[in-house]
Amino acid sequence: MIFSENFNQITTSGTAITEANTAFTGHSFTYSSITSLFDTNDYFGEGTGNTIARFVDGDTSFSARVDWNGGSTARVFTLSFDFFLSNPTAYADNQIQFDLFTSTDFASLGAIGSLMLNADGTADFRGTEAFSFSMDTKHSLRFVCNISDASLTDYHSGADLGVDKVDIWLDGLRVASDLAISTSLADGASFQGFRMRTGRVVRGPAYVDNVEIVSGAVPVPEPSSIALFMGVAGLAFVTYSRRRA
Repeated sequence: MIFSENFNQITTSGTAITEANTAFTGHSFTYSSITSLFDTNDYFGEGTGNTIARFVDGDTSFSARVDWNGGSTARVFTLSFDFFLSNPTAYADNQIQFDLFTSTDFASLGAIGSLMLNADGTADFRGTEAFSFSMDTKHSLRFVCNISDASLTDYHSGADLGVDKVDIWLDGLRVASDLAISTSLADGASFQGFRMRTGRVVRGPAYVDNVEIVSGAVPVPEPSSIALFMGVAGLAFVTYSRRRA
């Protein structure tokens, strides 16, 4: 695990998300902040007490932003997060943008590329539509990137990935493949960080949760994670059954 943030350590809804109370580190937070929110509608299926990140309303572009520039040696990595965009008719400017880069000082911001999730249910990578998604629905997105010197062969269910290319997986399905990164990278370049921000003025609900970065190509949850979840669920059931008895 390179980076992990699920916002659950923030125990008060409406708290500004800052470097001090999350794993995000790096540059300052701009304009209106991103705030925590209890998922009372259970958009993400983790219970109404789950804490998520909400992009607040803003009156200027890039109105909310958080950065991580912790650095890593990973040259094959996966960025994953859950998102929920709502009400595109009333909020036509609703958009979330992810930028990935290879320099801790942001000098190479965009060297890998930017992904924009738009209010019309389309997603653009480097300015070109890459896939579409349903609004008012929780989605799990995984961004698999290869900036190593060798192609990946059959890394999952027959999927291959070329050098300096990315694949995008949505809800367990590969929806975009072998997308070229922005620029040629220096020899030995590795993944150093990302920026999560609003791509335009955000006037409507835009929610994010469970942001993770892992080394390697991991387009679906690892079996160990699934096994852990099932184990916890099974333990809870046994405990419940014993109490009933």
